[in-house]
Amino acid sequence: MIRRKGTIVSVGNASGAVPPFPPLKLVEKNVRLLRPTLGNYVYTPEEGRRYSTELFDLIAKGDLKIRIHAEYPFTAEGVQQAQKDLTGGKTVGKLIVKVAPPSEA
Repeated sequence: MIRRKGTIVSVGNASGAVPPFPPLKLVEKNVRLLRPTLGNYVYTPEEGRRYSTELFDLIAKGDLKIRIHAEYPFTAEGVQQAQKDLTGGKTVGKLIVKVAPPSEA
């Protein structure tokens, strides 16, 4: 499924650990495999600022679009439904639990 000289990036484990495979399979197409972690990628505060600025610039320009599957209220029922939807395997995009601002008294 990947083209010659492609790169496979493995991020997160929400659906479980990646099953083992023989690394020599990567040689057939000269493929690279990356498993980045945030802590090692954004190691210094300067890197964190730089990458977050680049990220929010891409979003603001519309070059990076964030897909939102659904928004849920911050209630027991809302959070339970978000968990059911997430673990049901039918979601595409982000699930947002909306926390209401504190009421003014």
